[in-house]
Amino acid sequence: MALTDLITTRALSLDDIESLLSSARALRSGETGRPLNGRTLLLAFLAESTRTRASFIEAARQLGADVRDVTAGGFAALTGDDPARALARLADEGDAIGIRHPLVPGEANTFIQAVADATERSVYNLQCDLDHPIQTLADLATIRARFGADLKGRTVAVTWAYNKTPSQPASVPQGLLSLLPRMGVKIKLAHPPGFELPEAATRIAQESAEAGGGAVERVADMDAAIQGADIVYPRSWAPYDLLHRPEEASALAAPFTRWILDEDRFAKASPDAVFMHCLPARRGEEVTDGVIDGDRSLIYEQAENRLAMTKALLLATMGH
Repeated sequence: MALTDLITTRALSLDDIESLLSSARALRSGETGRPLNGRTLLLAFLAESTRTRASFIEAARQLGADVRDVTAGGFAALTGDDPARALARLADEGDAIGIRHPLVPGEANTFIQAVADATERSVYNLQCDLDHPIQTLADLATIRARFGADLKGRTVAVTWAYNKTPSQPASVPQGLLSLLPRMGVKIKLAHPPGFELPEAATRIAQESAEAGGGAVERVADMDAAIQGADIVYPRSWAPYDLLHRPEEASALAAPFTRWILDEDRFAKASPDAVFMHCLPARRGEEVTDGVIDGDRSLIYEQAENRLAMTKALLLATMGH
């Protein structure tokens, strides 16, 4: 069955994932021509975006597709009794639509799925409250490029990191917990009190581990997560009930300024460990310059793989 939508990586089969990884790998190394000439990609950003917006626009441009931002003038198209159906009607004007809607816990992923259910066009989740699938697929491609296709026995430290103004949802950490254990990876998850992930996210992570032979271990602090890890992935996130209350989120984070990935802490990881981050990273808060600019930092490989993975997704869904 052909791939049509990308709502969560959990909804992808292993064959879908392998196909996207293989295509992205090929797309990094060669010209593609303009196979999507005459196709139109619509983008709907219900939250701010820089990197995801840029990568989808550039991927579509390289493949020959036109791009139209349907929320560029505001969110007027989403007013009314059924905003998901309104957006689906807009989707029908193009060949596919990407939607970013991460800031309504418990509703954003449901909204994107409702759009997909109401249109025959391909729908892409560009980040929601539950997952950031294009980012985590690119992260998987980056990890495989460094450590090989067989990741069984590898350990990833997914750890909260300090940010004086935490405002991001936990979409990326949750997405990593959903995807990587399916590949046999062990994840060590650490966060301070008050920054717990939703029960649904931890349940999905455990189900993924059971299905793929990986594991999810909750540990007490950043040092315990990093000890012996192959990949260290710090990321600030806000508690979901404080996403729209920044002063309270900052006050909750204030006692945990020492949750920073510095050179001494990174030395606790495996000798060949690498640093990863979805960006933007808060230098001096989440991570030090010495780590993020060091020779074991993979942030630029992640960015290149995200563009290639985006092109692979557009080809797989718009190219038939």
